Amino acid sequence: MTQVAPPPEPARLLAVDLCYPEPPAIDARALAMLVRSNLPGTALVWSGPSNLVLRHDRADPDTSGRLDPAEILGLPPEERPLTAHSPDGHLVHAVWLRVEPTPAEQRDLSQSWSWPDAHAAFSRCRHQLTVLQLLGGKRKVGERVGAFRGALHGLITLARPLATWWPGSQQALPPGALVAHPLSGLVNVRLFRSVNDPNVTITDTLGMYALGLPDLQCRSRGLPAERLGDLLFELAEYLFRHGNVFRDGRPVPGLAADQHFVPAPGSSTVPPHRAVIDLDPGQRYAG
Repeated sequence: MTQVAPPPEPARLLAVDLCYPEPPAIDARALAMLVRSNLPGTALVWSGPSNLVLRHDRADPDTSGRLDPAEILGLPPEERPLTAHSPDGHLVHAVWLRVEPTPAEQRDLSQSWSWPDAHAAFSRCRHQLTVLQLLGGKRKVGERVGAFRGALHGLITLARPLATWWPGSQQALPPGALVAHPLSGLVNVRLFRSVNDPNVTITDTLGMYALGLPDLQCRSRGLPAERLGDLLFELAEYLFRHGNVFRDGRPVPGLAADQHFVPAPGSSTVPPHRAVIDLDPGQRYAG
């Protein structure tokens, strides 16, 4: 019998598309200065007609106040190397301008529950800036997210997009929604109903895998979908702040005094394929 390999897990990269009706204009140096106001170690290391690269170095008391050697030599941004200031690895973001619109069928808006006007907004967009965290896997998850959101905030401030699309979490959000929570955009809570029994649902998070953490999923019957979704997002935030501290078989408080969830490691039921923490809601609510 021929064995079929399971699909690969998604790439652990933080990414977002900023979408526009008209081509956005970006002043690379102004962007670097704006981002540097929140992330002092930011340097512009590349600037071209359709892309740019920002590097974010951790503050080091032994080198505070020192100029980048490239700045001392007066090198333009495109000739500045990625110098090894950080022993724990660089945090690097790249920004690309794409003039070809992404085909509508490549963006599934069915799980963008919080933005009912998403389809109308994307139908107007013909251009996009793609922001990608190229390097940063050796940094702590909080540093990665903080730097990514700092660079993103600078871009949104300078070149206001009409819509944002998050490929890692498969959701669309209006730009103003990103201030709501550190995980806004990065993590989506999805809901799927069984075709055979609409009372059976699968609720999961999508996006934690990009942070090096397991996503969460729960198959249940009769639990209120909105409250369950809120709980999964709260648990995702807990994992983000404290790491994977859940223990197999140790109960997690549920939605009522007489209900709890029992976590266990598992694999995702709904694509993409990834590691998850499976939350068993108990026999009464089992799907």
